[in-house]
Amino acid sequence: MPDRAIAVAELAEELRGETRRLLVLGDGGQLCRDGLAQLGVESELAPAQLLYQNAVGVGLAAEHGTPVSAQELAPVYLRISQAERERNARLQQENQLLSMQQQRYESLKAAIEEARQARHDLRHQLCQLAALAEEGNLEKIKAYLSGAVSRIPSLELHFCENRAADGVVGYYCALAKREQIPFSVQIDLPECLPVDEIDLCLVLSNLLENALEASLRTAPARRRIELTAYLHGNSLALIQVENTYDGVIREKDGVFLSSKRKGDGVGIQSVRHIAEKSGGVSTVTYQDGLFCAKVMLRR
Repeated sequence: MPDRAIAVAELAEELRGETRRLLVLGDGGQLCRDGLAQLGVESELAPAQLLYQNAVGVGLAAEHGTPVSAQELAPVYLRISQAERERNARLQQENQLLSMQQQRYESLKAAIEEARQARHDLRHQLCQLAALAEEGNLEKIKAYLSGAVSRIPSLELHFCENRAADGVVGYYCALAKREQIPFSVQIDLPECLPVDEIDLCLVLSNLLENALEASLRTAPARRRIELTAYLHGNSLALIQVENTYDGVIREKDGVFLSSKRKGDGVGIQSVRHIAEKSGGVSTVTYQDGLFCAKVMLRR
């Protein structure tokens, strides 16, 4: 068998009906054996000391069976199929979104507790204000009110009816506020969307991540992020994110170059791919220190 890359499904077809003992080794041995078993091909996992594929390991593995030629011992490198890669990427993205929603949930719990405590203290505060009013001490009343207002929780509790989108927006809103970046939101997304919910959330997270990173590299006095998202008709979702930026944006043949590492940027390309996959479109403009990304997703 020649040295080559092959998908597990293709390898299973080649090995189906093989009567000789099949021994799987290499650092992906367990995954390979499980994949073959799911496709009806039984094999054995090499001992732990032989799992890392090398010349010595191959030789020791062959020592326990019928001698074979060097050509027959040529390794077969397994590659994950495109469908498997896409499924794994999807699972990773969904886990990331779930993590955002969990952090959003924890922030909401903290804000609700602060509001509960504030409501509990309100009666005492009103009594204190009444006493100051009886004294006619206007300056103390002003100072007391100023202090009370500053203790009111500033966290936005709710952005839209769609929980997944609300979790993503809330997550980045909290990050922006932590960095004292003005964050404006106008979003109207219902609980049930006409477009793929995960795709919409990935677009939001990619655009907001880029906007947040650009803002952190921008002079504090100029920082701002503005998000608008809503449905148009029964089949379109429209998203727009604007942010200020300093410096030079690097673009080559329509591809934005990463500001964090060498090579192409991933975020905008991912957004473009998601939009085109749904039959939608994405556009990006940047001028005079203002970056604007617009995305249309179709059902």
